[in-house]
Amino acid sequence: MDFREISPKQLTDNLFEKISDAWFLIGVGEEGHANCMTASWGMAGVLWNRPMFTAFIRPQRYTMSLISTHPAAAFSFLPETFRPVLSRMGNISGRDTDKIADSGLSPVYRDCAVYFREADLVILGEKRYLHPMTEKEFLSSENVKRYYPARDFHVAVTYEITAVFKKRETKNE
Repeated sequence: MDFREISPKQLTDNLFEKISDAWFLIGVGEEGHANCMTASWGMAGVLWNRPMFTAFIRPQRYTMSLISTHPAAAFSFLPETFRPVLSRMGNISGRDTDKIADSGLSPVYRDCAVYFREADLVILGEKRYLHPMTEKEFLSSENVKRYYPARDFHVAVTYEITAVFKKRETKNE
């Protein structure tokens, strides 16, 4: 494999850029019954003295149904050259097609999660907390109006980071 495992504390990537500008794939399930979706909202930090990653997923997404029944997920950050794949993965439903097979990416299945060999950064996590957002929790109605006109509020799903893989820079590393 072209990855090396690092500690979450060894991450030097700018996760603000990776999450919002480069986007990422959330992958969950096992071979033959897996799905992934593109996301651009997420947070990383420390909670309960553990490294955590929180993803925000709308409840109607097919991936959310798999998240509800699987204990783990993977977050794959791909190079910019994969932007068309990320765009497609975010615009079609896994209910209707096998997005992973159609993506041209090389999946790796591990612990009820799926990530991709083409990624330059992979975060694996075990689900620890799930919280549906509700309108009453918003302190300002501006974001409700802007992001939730259909009132389809995201579910915040927090994962304890169990492994981080970085793409190897050179063959000799």
